Amino acid sequence: MKHKWIIAGALVTVLLLICMAAVVIMFFSLNQAQISGGDVDLHVFQNDLFSAEEDQEWSFTADGAMELVIDSSAGDVEVTGGQGEEILVTAHKTAWDSSQAKADVALKEMPIEVKQDGNTIIVKFLPPPKVMVAGSSRADTVDFTIQVPGNTSVQASLDFGDITLSDVNGEA
Repeated sequence: MKHKWIIAGALVTVLLLICMAAVVIMFFSLNQAQISGGDVDLHVFQNDLFSAEEDQEWSFTADGAMELVIDSSAGDVEVTGGQGEEILVTAHKTAWDSSQAKADVALKEMPIEVKQDGNTIIVKFLPPPKVMVAGSSRADTVDFTIQVPGNTSVQASLDFGDITLSDVNGEA
């Protein structure tokens, strides 16, 4: 009877060692991907409890019929048409991390691209994926509010969030 408990104890110990080795290998593999320039945002044993927020604006002047192309990972998009020739893009950015200092840094490093290429306005928010090993994570988001001339065509692709179009007569 004693030998059964010793064998069971040895098996449990071996199982725990195998699990710990798997976690260590996963940690160093993901950490190496981040060090080697891979697009991985690694979070190990942390909770995203602190947030930082900021608004940023861009403006462009329309020259004829315009096209708006939006590609965003997380956040809401509201596009409103109007009478003027000005295009105004406002981004409300929210970043989350395990400390206020880290959230502030994450906010400044958010990969937002807003540019004009001819008659096309391109709006992008495509952050690297977060990998959470243990803990809880909240997604960084950018809510875009965009005012465009009423005849602007709109193409939008969002992974998470809502799209609202109003008073836009171009193709959508």
